[in-house]
Amino acid sequence: MKQKKLRDRPYIADYGIEESDNGLLAWDFVQNEMKDAKNYWLSTTKSDNHPHAIPIWGSWINDIFYFGGGSETQNRKNLAENPHIVVHSESGTKVVIIEGKVSIEKNENVIKEIKLDYMRKYNLDHPPPFYRVNKTKVFCWDMNDYARTPTRWKFIEITE
Repeated sequence: MKQKKLRDRPYIADYGIEESDNGLLAWDFVQNEMKDAKNYWLSTTKSDNHPHAIPIWGSWINDIFYFGGGSETQNRKNLAENPHIVVHSESGTKVVIIEGKVSIEKNENVIKEIKLDYMRKYNLDHPPPFYRVNKTKVFCWDMNDYARTPTRWKFIEITE
């Protein structure tokens, strides 16, 4: 699935956010924060429509976030019923928030890369399956320059 990235400023009322494009963050900001993070937060929805959030390990490979987890975990049960997800980087200062839907990664070459990354980051030989987060929006900002940096990325599927 190929995607087109569109960057703009999210609307955040009453926070004194810059209205122009001055200070919009580059995609490198997202890549660096997601690649360098060791811990991430996942938010899913339970079958009773209540939210569920947990810290988790994961991998950022080729602009895609992947994570695993035990088959009996609450988040896996939630995703089986509702694949929508929010992923948040561990930092509250250099913030990256990803909205999207998950699918199970089936490409063996990608799975090998994820497993190598888990070994590098966590010294863990994590077994599949791994979830792939198919992003629809990404929000990011740097609290050190909050008025200028809030940035939204929208992703549109391209059919070829």
